[in-house]
Amino acid sequence: MRKTVLICLKIVVGMLLTMLINGCGSKKETAVVSTTSPSAVYAHSVAFRNNTTVSWGANNTDQLGNNITTGATQPSPQPVVGGVLGTATLNGMTGVSAGGTHTLAFIDGGNVYAWGNNGSDQLGNNNNKTISAAPVLVISDTTTTPVTFLTGIKAVSAGMSHSLARDSFNNVWAWGDNTYGQLGPTQTTTASRPFAATVNISALSPIPLSNITRIAAGLVHNLALTGSGTVLSWGYNGSGQLGYKTTDPTSPSPGLVTQQAVNPVNVGSTLSNVAEIAAGNSYSLFRLTDGTVWACGYNLYGQLGDATIIDRKNGAVKVSGLPASIPVTQIAAGLAHSLALINGEVWAWGLNFNGQLGNGQPLLSAAANSIPATVMVNAPTPTPLSGVTKIIAIGNHNLALKNDGTLWTWGENFSSQLGLGAGDTTDRNFAVQVTGSTNWDLYIQQ
Repeated sequence: MRKTVLICLKIVVGMLLTMLINGCGSKKETAVVSTTSPSAVYAHSVAFRNNTTVSWGANNTDQLGNNITTGATQPSPQPVVGGVLGTATLNGMTGVSAGGTHTLAFIDGGNVYAWGNNGSDQLGNNNNKTISAAPVLVISDTTTTPVTFLTGIKAVSAGMSHSLARDSFNNVWAWGDNTYGQLGPTQTTTASRPFAATVNISALSPIPLSNITRIAAGLVHNLALTGSGTVLSWGYNGSGQLGYKTTDPTSPSPGLVTQQAVNPVNVGSTLSNVAEIAAGNSYSLFRLTDGTVWACGYNLYGQLGDATIIDRKNGAVKVSGLPASIPVTQIAAGLAHSLALINGEVWAWGLNFNGQLGNGQPLLSAAANSIPATVMVNAPTPTPLSGVTKIIAIGNHNLALKNDGTLWTWGENFSSQLGLGAGDTTDRNFAVQVTGSTNWDLYIQQ
């Protein structure tokens, strides 16, 4: 009887999460994700081990790139196949990013590689939405013979069905789904774009965004950190995830993120001194140079961390409940939960249905957790996960790298995205160590 009740609860909350993914506000946040209708999104993981790009978890659209059967899950980390590089494994990558059902990787100052789902042209290889199980090169110009590949790249970020890259001139490139203007202010509105093009200042100006030091792709919105410490955002804004007031929920032209004004009818001042950005499903996180964290957008599950479940649609508010005397050094945003790294320990808040907060609370509890708490390990007794140097949130699960080179995961695991070995699809509400002892690394934009 209890098992039946738990299954029913999981189905109900799964439906709620589907609604969360599909949209909030007056306009649905739907996006064509595949011609094969994948049943799992944000359910795979990517990292580095011994200089090799590895992946594990869901493979319903070949997003693992490791030559296993399409649709089959991979329960433990396996190397990504070299594909266009002509090598047995994808070595030498600087960074890698897991999107909804596709993956991006790049070589510092070089090309971008993409694999997996291409239903919305998110692979950027101008290949008629064809899924690719091996890495392909992203194209920047289709008018040349041969075509010109995107190069000089310093960072990548994969959204649900679109992709971003930043080049060595600090310009931003985008490709894939454009249903909600996530490719920026294009002269001609298109449903998707199969190759990379620069994101411009406005529809009236062909001048690309410049002086961008970090990028972050959310579900269907984007953030770009400028060298002056302000943040530009564009895409869907139905829940206020862009950090400024708009009359139309779709905002393809980049605008400045603001602080929430005391008086709702006023426009808040520009959020400044930002050091790091993170984009979730329908919300955004910002770490300031003083070590505080701010957030805006959808807040049904407390993912903004301001001790409420009230959406913040008019600008960013300060996250409360974090240690006041110790600065946050890193942030990460999942679908509906948030992470912060403080003095080697991970703090989490928001949705905890699959244990994604890692604090030992019972699974299948959809209650909002708007107050940050530390992520724990459960052996031999619950103690904080410590010695952490890097954190990543992907969908409803998380990855954390410790200073001894070990990798730890927690949260949702229905597609083995925690990498705990064959037959293990059980969600974890405590952090657990991934298969493979040491020599792990995670990609964090610097």
